[in-house]
Amino acid sequence: MSQTRKFIFAAGSNYLRMIATMVGMFFLTRGMALRWGVDDFGRWSLITTVMGFALLLDLGLGNVVLKTAGSRDSESASAILSSVFVGFFVLSVAATVVLSAALFWMLPNCGTQVKIAIVLMGFRATVGTLPWTVFRSTLYARNEMSATNLMQSLGILLYAGVACWALYYGAGMGAISAVSLASAILDSALLVLMVRRFFPDLKFRFRFSFAVLRPMLSLGGASMAVNLAGFILLKTDPIIVKGFLPIAQVAIYAVALRIAENIFLLCKQLVNALTPHAIRAGASGRKSDMAFMYQRATRYVLAFGGAVYVTALALGKSAVCLWLSKDYESSAGILNILLLAMVLSIPQLVGSNLMTFSGDHKRIAKYVSIGAGINVFASVILVQILGASGVAYGTLLTTVLIDVSIMIPVACRSFQMSLVRLIYDLCRAVALPGVIQFLFLMYLGKHFVPVSLAGVFAQALAGGAVFGILFVVFGMTRDEIKMFANIHRSSPYEVTSPPPEEVL
Repeated sequence: MSQTRKFIFAAGSNYLRMIATMVGMFFLTRGMALRWGVDDFGRWSLITTVMGFALLLDLGLGNVVLKTAGSRDSESASAILSSVFVGFFVLSVAATVVLSAALFWMLPNCGTQVKIAIVLMGFRATVGTLPWTVFRSTLYARNEMSATNLMQSLGILLYAGVACWALYYGAGMGAISAVSLASAILDSALLVLMVRRFFPDLKFRFRFSFAVLRPMLSLGGASMAVNLAGFILLKTDPIIVKGFLPIAQVAIYAVALRIAENIFLLCKQLVNALTPHAIRAGASGRKSDMAFMYQRATRYVLAFGGAVYVTALALGKSAVCLWLSKDYESSAGILNILLLAMVLSIPQLVGSNLMTFSGDHKRIAKYVSIGAGINVFASVILVQILGASGVAYGTLLTTVLIDVSIMIPVACRSFQMSLVRLIYDLCRAVALPGVIQFLFLMYLGKHFVPVSLAGVFAQALAGGAVFGILFVVFGMTRDEIKMFANIHRSSPYEVTSPPPEEVL
């Protein structure tokens, strides 16, 4: 299989998993919001947000697992992966107690259903998930990304289907949290079986050795700082809202945040598929490879993110009201702010991924840590002035100050490429298609007011088609168009040092 075709299959499977996640979120969020009411949905959103912090226990070792699992030294890799697994397992048990206690403190006098949800979601987010990410990373590092994503897509849809069926028959938070925990256990078990089947050379043992992890702590520590900053940017917002505003505002903000998070993760899948190539290019030390990947990948990911942002800007309010109810109308404004921040951060997202595997991980960690502090400070100040939207503006401010003003120029210098050339390339490819797409959607919205979600979806597809056509015309070279048109004729896939034109 050619490098290009393999990359597209991997990216496509990532998108399949994210689409399954978004479909599940669409039906589950609607069911929870309408069945439970604004206040209980706000409590559920707070529980899932706080429990999400369990993934910080990754301690940055996720990237260590990626690099280690791809090693041909199976004995050494097995020792490192086993130590990471045991470390995650022990930390998860402690995290279950700490996070559950924090939620009982934040939600005093909560009912029985809420208490059950706190305990079960605690186990689901920690012991039921974190240790088993070692197996998922192993499959990714050894080019089994497509099979893993297919399996997880089916699991997500199964969970969403069972949970929606339970909601239809009046299930409360306790029952839904039990379904979620069972889904996580099944997913983890399947990951273990896939690793044992595909890679019998890896021998996992319940054994911890700090000595085998010590050489990896530099990369792990920097990655931990990056992960922590990312969680602060995405996960602290509902907690800040809860600290200053009524619980109903948590639900309003959570709707916008869930949509923005899923779209952000959808954009990130193309970047994740780039990781194996970034590891090889970083090991080779060829700046031309890195610059080529950075410019092209940024252009493609930004095109997708820009098209989604324009769609939300034009149709977001109608979509939210038709999806949920008028009670959530203000979520659309918050969503537009969060999506703008996401679009502006895309060049930094791609650059950070590439720089992490080319030895610049410490510099990335420094800047994103500063950004996390600015985000929390700005959000706490602005929420008291602007309400829930002030928290979103805090995220946008951080993106402009750190991602746009500092990290994008740093990435360009690291890859020895022109910042002006990058900006020109991105504006030429995305700006004009975005403006025309927006005008087209505004025209449709004025003359054909959507009265159902199907109508909103149809207009969104039409706008996306307009953007896509214009992007091909203005944002792709003839060589790129020819490359995608002739994927089926590509040469056999080579593992070692691909030429720059075969990276994507």
